Amino acid sequence: MTPSVLALLLAAPLVARAAVPDIAAADATNVKIGRWDNVTGTTGVVCIHTAMLPGPAPMGSKWHLMCMERPHVAPYAVNAQTNQETTVEIDPWNGNFTTTHVLRNPFCSGHSLTADGRLLVIGGDEAANSINGAPFTIDGRNARRLYTPMHVFDGTVTAPANTWNLTLGDMAVNRWYPTVLTLADGTHMIVSGSTNNLDFAKPLTTNNPTYEYYPTRPGVWPKTVAALSRAYPFNLYPPAFQLPRSGKVFVFIGRESILIDPTTPASTEDDTTIPPLIRDAVHFMIYPFTPTVVILPLTVANNWTATIQVCGGTLTASNSSSSFCFQIRPEDPTPQWADIDPMPFGKVMPDAVLLPDGKVFYTNGGAWGFAGGAAGEAYNSQPPAYESFLYDPNAAAGSRFTRVPDATVGRLYHSGALLTPDGRVVTTGNEEANWPDVVANRTNCMPFRQTACLSPFEYRMELYSPPYLFLPNPPSITKPPTSLTITYGSSFDFFVNADPRSAAARITMTRYASTTHSTNTDQRFVELEVLSRNPSNNRVVVRAPKNGFVATPGLWMLWVVAENGAVGKSVTVKIASGPATSVTVDPPLPSATSTSTGKSSAAGRVEPVGKWVGVGALTAVVGAMIVAVLGALF
Repeated sequence: MTPSVLALLLAAPLVARAAVPDIAAADATNVKIGRWDNVTGTTGVVCIHTAMLPGPAPMGSKWHLMCMERPHVAPYAVNAQTNQETTVEIDPWNGNFTTTHVLRNPFCSGHSLTADGRLLVIGGDEAANSINGAPFTIDGRNARRLYTPMHVFDGTVTAPANTWNLTLGDMAVNRWYPTVLTLADGTHMIVSGSTNNLDFAKPLTTNNPTYEYYPTRPGVWPKTVAALSRAYPFNLYPPAFQLPRSGKVFVFIGRESILIDPTTPASTEDDTTIPPLIRDAVHFMIYPFTPTVVILPLTVANNWTATIQVCGGTLTASNSSSSFCFQIRPEDPTPQWADIDPMPFGKVMPDAVLLPDGKVFYTNGGAWGFAGGAAGEAYNSQPPAYESFLYDPNAAAGSRFTRVPDATVGRLYHSGALLTPDGRVVTTGNEEANWPDVVANRTNCMPFRQTACLSPFEYRMELYSPPYLFLPNPPSITKPPTSLTITYGSSFDFFVNADPRSAAARITMTRYASTTHSTNTDQRFVELEVLSRNPSNNRVVVRAPKNGFVATPGLWMLWVVAENGAVGKSVTVKIASGPATSVTVDPPLPSATSTSTGKSSAAGRVEPVGKWVGVGALTAVVGAMIVAVLGALF
């Protein structure tokens, strides 16, 4: 965003020396509220755009990050850590990062992880530079790029690892701050994004109220949407999610919402079914008054029903951050927005992360202001909102948020947070780390970007370990599914480290995700139906999600949640289309004390989902039936 907007709105590996700390032994405090840990070293670039990637093995604990930053410009020196490269893949376990060169500038892009585990990056910024007269970075606003990570989980991917593919063909229009999401069929929807850096001095020349698909569909594309046009300039990085029942895509544009139906050849739009979300106390709930929007867990108990939750933003009266939260179930017959529990503290530019136990972690953001600006323009939003919270969708109204320890690293504009395969949350980024200069009114640092002042660039990572990692007897998957590619509707099995009636009370999945500007279309939580639990060999049989509307194809983390709430490390699996397969479901045996929750059993080898009567009770029932029949006959 340019200063005029702000005034109107008010290839070689480099040592990163990063080291991921172990999850330490629990104490009474950790069990209740969790703990933060710093990762020593540097990410190499400011993680403005961040994607979670798998490590070298599927069994959970290792993970990588792909991070993208904007080129550093004067008066700041170029990024010497990367020799001016703006993209890196980080291996925090071995303490290094690898630079990758991408010619088309990906800063300000939208992105989504693909069905085969790669990263599709759409649009970007026009900034360009050269080295010794040769182009080094060129305009990326209409570019389409595909990144292949170091560890390619999908055997069908033949592209070289750690490389960018720039041969996907350009878009017909420029897109700066677009939204990208992966659909049930593995294709991608691209929504909005202005044609250039947002500048209120020339608003009519940058509006791009359209959407399109990649690969491009037959017909005339991109397609204009009236609601996107009406919302301008509040139509950038609109949160979007494909809904589990209808397959329609819910797009939230600050107040209005759109339902786009990609399942029809014409791809129809509906901007009348969802009522507007208008609260006079809160600015438009979209960039630059950025909230965070998430689709809450899809569970067995809620029959995989979508609930969209919006939290945070900026208050109209004071430009202080908003604590308000709102919900809607867009597939209800008559959907309506509802005010719900507010966050304990306000946040603008927060991040929400779906956790494997079904809770939502809120962190990052600022206590005042709005998003936007060049690196170092910390007068837009400060100070950081270090406060972090857990949200429990199943708790009683009025007690759904729990405050946990404050983060120690401030995360203002251009930050992010993602779930890791070992059950923690990693936070990254911030281009306004010089905010203390603004608060202290250091005149030699004003208006900003003077070399004698604090650097705005934040290269540290921080890890939050939720309470479930400190509970006793954590479950683990000792033998993963035979095939790590699982097709929709299939049954599959795996083995755990203890009696699954208690160690595997719930089986959940979360999708690998990417994030930027508090926008994350990738993340999703799906609870699986348990078909049987066998305590004789600790075997668990579950049913995969029925289709891609429920679980977007791609890489997922498979979790086991114990009866006491403990969670262990995940196993990476791929959810894909294909013929459904099945495994043998262990036959249920009577159990004297088993219940519908499948949490305890005093007798019998196998505990299925469902209610079963014990042998004694069954004998009594049969005896009563015999007496009744004999009485009727004689």
